Amino acid sequence: MSNIKETETCRTPGERLIYLRSLTRLERKAFGELYDIPEGSIRLWETSKSPITIKAINRCIKAYLQEGINVTKEWIQDGIGDTPKHDRSLFAFNHDSADLSSIITTNIADDFAYFRKTYPGCILYEIITEEMEPIYKKGDFVMGKINTKELKEIHLKDCIIQLTSGQIRFRRVFITPQNTINLHSINPLDPAEPIINAQTEIIAPVIVQYKI
Repeated sequence: MSNIKETETCRTPGERLIYLRSLTRLERKAFGELYDIPEGSIRLWETSKSPITIKAINRCIKAYLQEGINVTKEWIQDGIGDTPKHDRSLFAFNHDSADLSSIITTNIADDFAYFRKTYPGCILYEIITEEMEPIYKKGDFVMGKINTKELKEIHLKDCIIQLTSGQIRFRRVFITPQNTINLHSINPLDPAEPIINAQTEIIAPVIVQYKI
């Protein structure tokens, strides 16, 4: 599937979904099978024959995040915000290890291919700031698995997080007694401003770290 220019056709939620899928270069059937979304549902959403629900949008957002595409509910629903592109730091592509090896080391690519096959919902992220030093350094990679459990299960875990604004951050998660989410850096020499009461789309606790 070739890429569609967003300036040509991104006027409706359906057209924006077609554009997003074009970035993955996956046909409708292949995309549905990969992410366990019925092909018929995708067709109805993309052709605007059935309105897409918030639950379905969130499901699509998770799928696109695993494809390395950072998108928000607001953009899918109303076209608000920047047009999604592949995120250079988010190496969650739907490719085999041979494809990934041109971007990252072979061992990481092989591991990621294995984890994606064995544990659906894995995300590979390149550390691009110093906020989590000294444990995580710029250029390192971390692999996270999207959380589907209760919030208390990720308390004090280091996680890859997608905010509702569309930003991707890597922070330590604190769950408050009120069940809200705060995101903190751990660098004692240059602490970043914490994100209090963070509004999140996706949280993926780290399961593997690769020091480069």
